[in-house]
Amino acid sequence: MPVNRVAAFSDGVFAIIITIIILGMSFPNSYDVASILNFSWDIFVFFEAGLMIGAYWYVQSRLLDGLERISVKGGLITVIYLLELALIPLFTKGIMENPDATFPALGFAIVILLSNIIYHFMQREIQNQQAITFNRNLAIFVTISTIIIGIISIFAPRLAVITLIIFPIVRWNVLLKIPKELKQ
Repeated sequence: MPVNRVAAFSDGVFAIIITIIILGMSFPNSYDVASILNFSWDIFVFFEAGLMIGAYWYVQSRLLDGLERISVKGGLITVIYLLELALIPLFTKGIMENPDATFPALGFAIVILLSNIIYHFMQREIQNQQAITFNRNLAIFVTISTIIIGIISIFAPRLAVITLIIFPIVRWNVLLKIPKELKQ
C-alpha cells in the first residue's frame, strides 16, 4: 500500500483523538475557587494528553518519511497503534471527571505503555524496509517509567497523572536534539 494513504489516515485519527479530548471537557458551572481549580486540572490533562498525542504523531510521521510503500504487516501494526491511542480520550475523560480515582489513571498509564510497545513493533517492521536506528535506551526508560507510574497510580492517581507529563517532555526534548539534517 502507498505510505501516503497510511500517513493521511493516521493524520486524521490523530486530529480526531485531540478533538475528542477537548470535546470531553466542559466549562465550569460556577466560578468559585474549587470550580476553577477543577477546570485548571482538566486543562492540564488536555495539554498533557495533547503533547503526548503530538509526540506520537511526530515520531510516527518521521518513521514513515522516506517510505514509498508499507507492508501489510506494517499497515496492520499501524492500525493497532492508532486503535490503542484512540483510547486516550476515554481515560483522559475519566481522569478529568475523577482525578483521584485509580482506574482512569492506571488505564491511562497502561494505554501509554501499550502504545509505546506497539510503536516499537511498528518501528521494527519499518526498519526492515529502511535504514533507521532503534533507540533501545529510550524504549527501556519509557517502559520501566510507565510501569512505575502505573504502580503509583494505584496509591496516588493524581500524582501518577502529573508524573506522566515526563513522557511528552522527554520525547519532545529528544526530538529537539536531533540534528537538523535528520529531522527532515
